[in-house]
Amino acid sequence: MSNTNNATNQIGLEKADMSEVIAQLNNLLSTYHVFYLNVRGYHWNVKVSTSLLCIQSLKNYTHRYSYRLMRSLSVF
Repeated sequence: MSNTNNATNQIGLEKADMSEVIAQLNNLLSTYHVFYLNVRGYHWNVKVSTSLLCIQSLKNYTHRYSYRLMRSLSVF
């Protein structure tokens, strides 16, 4: 990739757009971290029959926030 005055990175985002992407990714990371800590704290009280429900909830949560991030980045 050639170096120009427009200053893009390796995936083609301009520097002006990078700050928005970085802010959104930081927000997503912090949200996941808080969720992880909450799940880790609750995991000691989970019975076998409810563990499948927890796994499904985690999958739904992950899908929902990944989809929201991709839409905000205009990936699809």
